[in-house]
Amino acid sequence: MSFAVVLMIGFVWMQQVELPIPPPPNRHAIFKGETDLCDLFDADCEDVRVVFAIDCSASMRRIWEEVVGSAEGAVSELPPNALFNIVLFSSACEGGAVAWRGGVVAADARSKAEAMRWLRQRRPAGCSVLLEALKTAFSLSRRVSVFLVADDYPNTGETEACEIMEAAWRLVSQNGGRLNTILVSEDEKAAGLLAELAHCCGGSFCFRAFVK
Repeated sequence: MSFAVVLMIGFVWMQQVELPIPPPPNRHAIFKGETDLCDLFDADCEDVRVVFAIDCSASMRRIWEEVVGSAEGAVSELPPNALFNIVLFSSACEGGAVAWRGGVVAADARSKAEAMRWLRQRRPAGCSVLLEALKTAFSLSRRVSVFLVADDYPNTGETEACEIMEAAWRLVSQNGGRLNTILVSEDEKAAGLLAELAHCCGGSFCFRAFVK
């Protein structure tokens, strides 16, 4: 099976003033269907704006090549009418998160190659700073689909789940896009947070338990 792009099309139209509270995460439901590596970025898409936000903290070191390879496959299959960017996040990045470009760019062959060269030059270090990744990703374009990849619970910056949830919902509501989350471990605390984030922010959640 070839690599494909994890893209979900649609706008999030939220009218609530208060943050909706999702049902508590259920471990069996979260871990019942492990996603194959080649399916991490797998969905049909047409004209979209997408940002891949990838955890680049030290805990990602042992699976970094696999995750980068999966992202490379996704980027390579973006259609020509797509716009994209990549964000890496960890405490080792200036400000907690760094984007490849200042906005979303056309998914032509040159941009795809440059993006992957940039990604392959990075090395995991530092701690996870999830909220900064979301702030950066949703600042790059209106109505963007963000695909956040992480392997553990954020351990620096904002770490309170309720604060992260509320901030994420407000970012998505203001942006008009959606947040999809991908867990690349079996960390239960991280799974609960990422599943709830996707639930509240109009996206989907999946996981892949790489051997670490």
